[in-house]
Amino acid sequence: MIQSRHFRKCSRTPITLLLIAISGWVMYNRWGRLHTDLSNGWTVNVIVAATKEGNNYDWAYKLPLPNMQVMPFVADDLTATYHAPANKGHEAMAYLTYIDQFYDALPDISIFVHDADNAWHNDVILESTATYALTHLDLDAVAERGYLNLRVDWGGGCPAWINTSVTLDSPEYTKFKSEEVYLSPFLKEIFPNDPVPEIFGSQCCSQFAVTREAIRSRPKEDYRTQIDWILNTDLEDSVSGRVFEHMWPYLFMGKPVDCIAEFKALCMNYHICFETQDDLDLWNAAHATLEAGHKQYAADKEVGFINDKLDHEMVTLEPMVKRWKEEAIERGRSSWYRWKIAGNI
Repeated sequence: MIQSRHFRKCSRTPITLLLIAISGWVMYNRWGRLHTDLSNGWTVNVIVAATKEGNNYDWAYKLPLPNMQVMPFVADDLTATYHAPANKGHEAMAYLTYIDQFYDALPDISIFVHDADNAWHNDVILESTATYALTHLDLDAVAERGYLNLRVDWGGGCPAWINTSVTLDSPEYTKFKSEEVYLSPFLKEIFPNDPVPEIFGSQCCSQFAVTREAIRSRPKEDYRTQIDWILNTDLEDSVSGRVFEHMWPYLFMGKPVDCIAEFKALCMNYHICFETQDDLDLWNAAHATLEAGHKQYAADKEVGFINDKLDHEMVTLEPMVKRWKEEAIERGRSSWYRWKIAGNI
């Protein structure tokens, strides 16, 4: 109380005013500028790679993104408002067709996604849904960097997934990465004057956000050439599509390897900030244990066995997993903290 009364009696010197200003800045960043405050009015197109059979992209129209237009490119319906010239190359054909058709009328940011909202390739910590990811995506981070993969997890893509020197005769060749042997021929055909990078690495799975400037860093003719390649290739669609899965950072940033540390990408892109990669790994492991436990408990219950020990473990673990994520979200409200964790990614 004595200190409090003394403070009130103090004149508001420049130092006092500075401390007040700093305190206000800290509180402002401590409690955070929410995602919607960071949008800065960017215009956004959401390009959905769709099929008639799938037709399950209603979720995209409900996204709370500013100035948003949803554009479903239907692969197998030539009568659709937006459609690809042929049902080849999986999502790559839809994405490239959009770029080719709208190259001269692009919004600030284009977001490319598959038609399914809930899918395995969406990060578990983002509730495995595109809706959660895009609702929390920091569009300022996209605008600053030019290109962001929507996926954080390194599995199936990082840090050095593709070696372009591998051939069908190489002992390293595996059908698990059947597209690996085709990247070098593709690059030599599409970019004949450029050296072929030896290593490619980036998060899977062809869902990303990219700025108008990054798209236009290459001439429109480049994208048309890539469409023609898909139309003319004899490769299976799954293989030709996966060739492009590794190409997007290279096309838009000239970077064959773009593997941001998972905890840094999660912090800067989605404002979920774990202090270290080990902390994020621990959360993922705990969440996986929790999910496995729930499945085992349900299976035991189905055959009439009530596993009290497992139930107790799950009851103990569940609030911990929830709290760790909530604490990471709270840390992510501070722009200063996000910069401390992620820096300039």
